Amino acid sequence: MLSMNSSNALRHDLQLPRTEIELSGFSGARILLIREGDSPAFIRKISGTASGNSRLQAQAIKQRLTASQLIGCATTPRILDEGYIDGLYYFDMEYIKGLDGISYLRTASFPAIARFLDKLLMAIERFANLENPQQLFSPRQNSLTKCHEILSAIPREDVRARNAVLGLIGILEYAKIPEELAVTACHGDLTLENIVVTEAGDVVFIDFLDTFLSHWIADVGKLEQDLRAGWYMRKAEPLPLSVVSYFRQALAALASRRLKDSPALLPIVLCVHLARILPYTRTHEDRSFVLDRLEQLLAKQI
Repeated sequence: MLSMNSSNALRHDLQLPRTEIELSGFSGARILLIREGDSPAFIRKISGTASGNSRLQAQAIKQRLTASQLIGCATTPRILDEGYIDGLYYFDMEYIKGLDGISYLRTASFPAIARFLDKLLMAIERFANLENPQQLFSPRQNSLTKCHEILSAIPREDVRARNAVLGLIGILEYAKIPEELAVTACHGDLTLENIVVTEAGDVVFIDFLDTFLSHWIADVGKLEQDLRAGWYMRKAEPLPLSVVSYFRQALAALASRRLKDSPALLPIVLCVHLARILPYTRTHEDRSFVLDRLEQLLAKQI
């Protein structure tokens, strides 16, 4: 790998024709698709603020480590370079051509979908096996802490959002969930949008993130954010119900086998994931979408 500054100097000296396309995201970082001359396109992630540098650096480290953990079932984009631009940390990675999980599930044949699901389940199993029994945490306390952080970020005049988060806090305080879990490996933001399937059928995980639960159940909760709460539907047509049911049943079976309390814990994890989106929503439509789903779940006492 080139040093943090040498690759930038090389690109500047050569004065290659350059195109940049800004991609959307919710993490606060800027994401650019860049092509320089005839070189392959690459993705650049740039921290949104200097205070976010360490978080983005942690993502880059997690992305590198995860590639070695998932050999045989999934992979991650190779990191090409890293450095600082005007005090903001960035890293460059290869651009992976393929379909995101949503588009793939809508267009692939059933045998191809089954192979995709098998690889996804295997990856989650790998995460679950990478457990550190010496490092324990309280899913209740971690979730409550995150909910209070979310509440502090919601303006007092936003009564609807505050009531939803307060309702979730009330349920969390008395929910029958495990008091302790061991930390495991996880992706941190395993939505269908953050899974790319290549033409060859390879599964690639992108856009890693830290999470309030350092545990594989957080990844299953993110998939439920799409499959049960329909987060992806804010900008895509619904997937076939048969495919959604097929995936949800397989994920629930894995979760129950690995964690007997998952039927009680998983819906709560889903609700905290939804609540976490609220401070980052940029449109009234996205905010209403999240609140509608969150209120529906809370009304059923999850």
